[in-house]
Amino acid sequence: MPIVIFLIVAIIILAAEREYDSNLLHIVWAMPWLDRSALFSITFVPLLILVALTISRRRMIAHRTVTHAIIVALLAIGSLGFVLLYSPTNATASIAAIAAVAATIGWLLQRQAAFDLSRKQHTLNILLQLRQSEVFNRHRARIFSKFPDSVTINQNDAEMIYAERLNGSLYIVDETSGKMILPMVESIRYVCNYFEFLSAAVYHGDIDDALLHASLGPIMKKSYVKFANFMQLTMDLDSDGKPNPDSAFRYYWWLTTQHWA
Repeated sequence: MPIVIFLIVAIIILAAEREYDSNLLHIVWAMPWLDRSALFSITFVPLLILVALTISRRRMIAHRTVTHAIIVALLAIGSLGFVLLYSPTNATASIAAIAAVAATIGWLLQRQAAFDLSRKQHTLNILLQLRQSEVFNRHRARIFSKFPDSVTINQNDAEMIYAERLNGSLYIVDETSGKMILPMVESIRYVCNYFEFLSAAVYHGDIDDALLHASLGPIMKKSYVKFANFMQLTMDLDSDGKPNPDSAFRYYWWLTTQHWA
């Protein structure tokens, strides 16, 4: 998107040049190379920020890393602009370049602080909801009634449990009270899907990684070992045993076996 915006602006400038016989590009090109470099450095800043923030939104790299990279680039560009624009007789341009860079860096730091605070608050809300969730704790207690804390679901048990999905008689709904009795497979899927949701949120930077690891890290890693044989029945694995991009539970696998390993 930033590249598209940049191209559109360039096309508009070229069209204006042709339509109104403007000499803007000729004036810029006639500048000494130092002045052209300074002008390019200053005008490059908005494009740099747009590209970096777009990358951050797509979660290709961490949001904080992107912010720090932008600040370093801004310091380099601002220093270059100050050196190239400085004149003993007129320091206005160089001072304006430094002021613009300082203001932009201040905005980025404030934005990052607000983002971190919001993400931690969101993580605390999720943890509190998990602690108070009657549905989650009921499913978890049901699993532990058959597979206690130290017991791992082996391959045979995993296949038997997974096959319960094909037996409609195990799904009982009381039409009078609306109460449902579901097979064990639904409890395991519920817990695994919830941990997958948390893992995806960490991967995409929507919740605080360190806070989640400190509070639920050991539980999520032990649960992955417990449910691994069951989850592999639905996971799409490559020749190296790693989940493909569209595989189920790929984020849970990544968080517990790669990121937190």
